[in-house]
Amino acid sequence: MLKLIYSRYVAAGGALEFDAFQHPLTGLVAISMIDEKPVITRWDEALEALSITKPTDKELVEALNAGPEIEEARDTRIALLNASCAEEITGGYKSDALGENHTYPSDDTAQRNMMGSFIEALIPGLPDDWTTPFWCANEEGTWAYRPHTASQIIAAGRAGKAHVIACQTKLDTLTAQVNDAETVNEIASIAW
Repeated sequence: MLKLIYSRYVAAGGALEFDAFQHPLTGLVAISMIDEKPVITRWDEALEALSITKPTDKELVEALNAGPEIEEARDTRIALLNASCAEEITGGYKSDALGENHTYPSDDTAQRNMMGSFIEALIPGLPDDWTTPFWCANEEGTWAYRPHTASQIIAAGRAGKAHVIACQTKLDTLTAQVNDAETVNEIASIAW
């Protein structure tokens, strides 16, 4: 149950590592066994501030009875979803900034190069004929270092940002589905 609460905490933007999150003395949440039943003995207001609801007694018992298999399945599925998201983010994106669709690279180096070009395009007083070259592929798949005007590179950069946000939104949705799933089979059915 702690790992489930922790995954919700991280998905909501929490920054503590798991050990600090569930530390018995200083953590945000603590669960103890009282009369052979799991009971939440600490629930920090920081969790409520992140809109993480406190599990009911029934949910605690169900989580205890679920055993480690379901938590392991959750952890594994979330790790796979994170890897798929990272792969999609860095796998390129499309933009019609040049008038027709082109594919832009989005690996770490390409993202840094796009940020640099995007920022330079925002500098006031650029010459009217200013362009910056950027690597992209046309619809036939031919890669070339093509010149972009300021408005074109800004449009291509915005398309890249939209691509990243779409991937992260999909990851957030799928992670929530994994966390809400009640069986290992349900978890296994959630795919990128």
